[in-house]
Amino acid sequence: MACHKNRLHGLYDAIALLDADGKTVSAGELWKDRPVLILCLRRLGCILCRAEAKKLYASKPAFDELGIRLITVVHQMPKLELEAFKPAYWDGEVYLDQSKDLFVLAGGGQLRRGSQLTFFNPFSSVWKTAIAAKNTVDDFNFKGVGSIMGGIIVMQAGSGGVEYIFTEKNFGQFASNEEIIASCRSAARQQQKGSKHRLKPQ
Repeated sequence: MACHKNRLHGLYDAIALLDADGKTVSAGELWKDRPVLILCLRRLGCILCRAEAKKLYASKPAFDELGIRLITVVHQMPKLELEAFKPAYWDGEVYLDQSKDLFVLAGGGQLRRGSQLTFFNPFSSVWKTAIAAKNTVDDFNFKGVGSIMGGIIVMQAGSGGVEYIFTEKNFGQFASNEEIIASCRSAARQQQKGSKHRLKPQ
């Protein structure tokens, strides 16, 4: 199983990200006040990535109900690619992680790279996934580096650390929305417990 839970405290707060306007944002600011779901994408133009982003964002009402902030992180963000990706497939925040540190976190401590040879295997599951993706993705391209694998990260609010990680080990492999929402629900409960503790009379 490519999913695992981890507990880390403050190790990723100082990661420098760039927003769509080129402004530098410390990663810790994103989860300072509430839990965050981070979708680490290989390429903005990738058909598999666009399909996953669209599917995940369709569940935004469920994440909103839990108080979860949704963001996408990429390691390359050409302007035209971003404009084609947002809002068609993701109508939320997008950040550039030039250091790829969040991709290392999503990779379980290493920057994972997939083999392009996978696409030359007609029996590979990636082709079945790509065919299914065409039902929701109108256009796509092969621009940029597509070998760096992504994944899903759920960060607890404040200094709570990592609640959940899903590592993309095969192209187009992502956790189910049900599993992701369950992890977000757990992160939301941890935030509620922390709030009650802070409000408890001394």
